[in-house]
Amino acid sequence: MNCTCRNIAISLWRIVWVYVILCLTRIAFVLYNHEAFLPLSSNEIPRLILGALRFDSISVAYALSVWAVFSFLPTPLIGKKWYQDVLFWLYAISVFFLVICLNLSDAVYFKYTGKRITAEELFFAKNSNSIFLIVKFLLENWYMVLYGLLLTWLIRLGYIPKKKYKVTNSKKIFYGCGSLTLVLATLLALVAIRGGLSRMARPTALPYAAKFVTNSQKAAIVLSNPFCLIRTIGSEEHIDVPTYLSQNEAESIFTPYHYPSKRVMEKQNVVIFIMESMSAEHSKFLRPELYSNEEKGFTPFLDSLMESAMTFRHMYANGKRSIQAMPTILASIPSMKEPFMLMQESIGKNEAIGTLLKKEGYSTSFFCGSENGSMGFDAYAVSAGYDHYFSMDDYLQKKSKDDFDGYWGIWDDRFMDYMGEYLDTVREPFLSTMFTISSHHPFVVPKYAQDKVQKGYTKIHPCVSYVDWAFSEFFRKYGQSKWFQNTLFVFVADHVSSEKYAEDTNYNPEDFHIISFIYSPKGTIKEQIGVACSQIDIMPTLLGVLSYPHPYFAFGKDRSKPDSTKDGLCIVYDNAFKAFSNDYIFYFSDGKVEHVYSVTDYSAKNDLIDSVDYATVQKKIQAFLQQYYQHLKDMDYMVCTN
Repeated sequence: MNCTCRNIAISLWRIVWVYVILCLTRIAFVLYNHEAFLPLSSNEIPRLILGALRFDSISVAYALSVWAVFSFLPTPLIGKKWYQDVLFWLYAISVFFLVICLNLSDAVYFKYTGKRITAEELFFAKNSNSIFLIVKFLLENWYMVLYGLLLTWLIRLGYIPKKKYKVTNSKKIFYGCGSLTLVLATLLALVAIRGGLSRMARPTALPYAAKFVTNSQKAAIVLSNPFCLIRTIGSEEHIDVPTYLSQNEAESIFTPYHYPSKRVMEKQNVVIFIMESMSAEHSKFLRPELYSNEEKGFTPFLDSLMESAMTFRHMYANGKRSIQAMPTILASIPSMKEPFMLMQESIGKNEAIGTLLKKEGYSTSFFCGSENGSMGFDAYAVSAGYDHYFSMDDYLQKKSKDDFDGYWGIWDDRFMDYMGEYLDTVREPFLSTMFTISSHHPFVVPKYAQDKVQKGYTKIHPCVSYVDWAFSEFFRKYGQSKWFQNTLFVFVADHVSSEKYAEDTNYNPEDFHIISFIYSPKGTIKEQIGVACSQIDIMPTLLGVLSYPHPYFAFGKDRSKPDSTKDGLCIVYDNAFKAFSNDYIFYFSDGKVEHVYSVTDYSAKNDLIDSVDYATVQKKIQAFLQQYYQHLKDMDYMVCTN
């Protein structure tokens, strides 16, 4: 038994040794690219180390998976010299190619591309000149080759040999310990790769690195291979930038660069509520035709605010998933075929609403009642410029555990109150954002609020009614706070509900139609915007209302400008590229508009392609998509100030 424990301990040491080698490759990576990363403040280093350990754990799990299975396998062959030799070569080859070669290549590669090696490079490796380029890089970086040889020698140095032993009469103990160790090792590897055991945790992706850094460029320090390579397999297709128009023409029609006129900024506080599943059909104010005179809809409080707010009567979500909404709303960067948050291109440097307002002296905070790591929101919040992130974990340390809904997190009214208490103490001006969670499957409301809500017609209606009541309680309680009157409240849904009441909500464009408005308690902004808008318009419109004076990057429009309310178009990807205007849906494929339907033609039976003049819309779609994919490919989300 002692011999078995000793051999398990040696195997664990060999795993730890790979962490040491990964650390040494990371040091080389940072020093080789010191212009991009240094200096590093003392406050940054602990988070960088924590993040590096997170991604290194996944890299180790990938690199040593085969070796670990055979190393912990309870078999009498473990005592054979030839078996130990095979294990050594499995270990050495895996560490040499997947850890040393990949990560040292990353150091050189990053200088030219600004990104770690991913599966995309396998696509480029098919080029006939790949071998020539590799040899050229090896010769130019001969010192990195020598360093790699040193690390290769360390593989053997750290691979402590196991003593020979025979399986004696303690076979039950031997097989029992070996089997248990193998199961535990497998579970730990799965936890490392997935990022946790919680049902709300998402498999760790490249953008998660942003959680541990102060700017997206430094995310490369935290990342490591083979994680970057293996995690992106299946998404390695090269981004093709369409060339529908000349670059000059595309830029003249659409540009994501915004250059506001020089003006004095109104530094009002900003509170953004990203509301789970708040379809427009829940609101009698937005969809009065769905309700009788006696009915008040399921968002009467929000409706009362919309009457005296800047209300987007035809606001469309850019996607149908929560992870698509975050960068769309907070950075004005939409998702098309893939959620932007999960793409390796999202690591490109950008300035979301938090970053922009922090430069103007705002304190920033983000609230989500789910646990840490849920949906990757905490990581994205950091990259979007939020300094403080509050989750269910933080709430439960200070508040009652009875406020957990049993499924997703803290009840919305309780978590809004938690945010309100924080805002009463925080320095102004501030930006604070909350992602609500209670209007979601399994469609339950707290017992204490059941007499406050309407039963409704679908499973989600009581939840929507409860969240509306929660907002009314928040406004009632904090309406007298010193910060309240000087605050802009932004309400915007992440997407429509899975539970639909109106028949037309099953079809375009109503299956993207959401609640969204900007409310000022001082009554300074009152406008009913009737043109088609989308979530990407939220950030530029908010900056417009604040009279933000500096250039910024956004794919959306500032709808606070008078001329922007005359022209509305929302471009989405819904199994095909589509554009919604107030009157028509344009289907776009192969570089041109191929079908045009009335927004009320839900069955898409009457194609109006021959009777509608779509030439202008076609060019707008072409310019938008061309610019979008060009910036995506270049990972360029910063305003051009030249």
